[in-house]
Amino acid sequence: MCRARTVHISGIQGSTVKLYPRIQCAYIGERTALALAYDGAIAQLIDAFAGLPGIGPKGAQRIAFYLLGADEVKAQHLADAIMEVKAKVRFCEICGNVCETSPCPICVDPRRDHSVICVVQEPKDVMSIERTREYRGMYHVLGGAIDPMANIGPADLAIPQLLHRLAPLSGDSENDSTAVTESEQESVTVPAVQQSLGIYDQYAHQTPSADNHASSTKNSLQSDQGAQLGEQPSEQSAHSQRLRMAQEQYEEVQEVILALNPNIEGDATTRYLAQLLGPLGITVTRLASGLPVGSDLEYADEITLGRAISGRRQA
Repeated sequence: MCRARTVHISGIQGSTVKLYPRIQCAYIGERTALALAYDGAIAQLIDAFAGLPGIGPKGAQRIAFYLLGADEVKAQHLADAIMEVKAKVRFCEICGNVCETSPCPICVDPRRDHSVICVVQEPKDVMSIERTREYRGMYHVLGGAIDPMANIGPADLAIPQLLHRLAPLSGDSENDSTAVTESEQESVTVPAVQQSLGIYDQYAHQTPSADNHASSTKNSLQSDQGAQLGEQPSEQSAHSQRLRMAQEQYEEVQEVILALNPNIEGDATTRYLAQLLGPLGITVTRLASGLPVGSDLEYADEITLGRAISGRRQA
């Protein structure tokens, strides 16, 4: 069996990685060659870029030497942009998307359909869907997908926050005769979820009541970020106003769209959420699977082609 081995490259900061025998020699050789060719600040800069996703040692070397050849203004602009995004960008306390003002512009936009929520894995997926200009509903960012190999389970995702967004406001039940009573809601939702999945107790004591669902944070990091930013009274007032705007746009959710990545982890999370949300009486859909535009059938994998055939529609 081919197992990964943890190795550390001497002289390169943060170079402890897990590698498989077939690729570790090539990887170590390339990183070691860089460590021998450069030292000090240059080696640290190359190693810092090489640690970014999608950038290998050669790509990191090209970026580092570009910055060395750039003028001081460009280099300072890059450094300022990195520090500014770390200081200003936070997570929306309602949907979990990245933003500078929480709640985010999407959550407070009255022109969007607040009765539909699209569930995605990462904030970058929100931008991908927005570029299509075909969706005008709300979003909910899970922050990942269920991955047992990486020890990521349902408790590590923003699933409790999603459930609270789907729960009706308790304050509305006093003024709306058609609203579900508290006892009826308990009999319909909590036992159904608890009996079918046995996970309700995992999040019931970790999240606030349903009437405060709009103000619940994605995780403790968001409150820490707000405290670190040192909001002034005027900023707190603006935040409260945006939160009220989001609450005023609240509508009872009619549909949840599961738009997770079409891989093993995404499919597992999709099945889990579909089973979890089923007893709540909300329409749960997932993105259609099909062939990419401009491709040939001979290059399609069996799963994609099979789903395309199963999901065929009238021409």
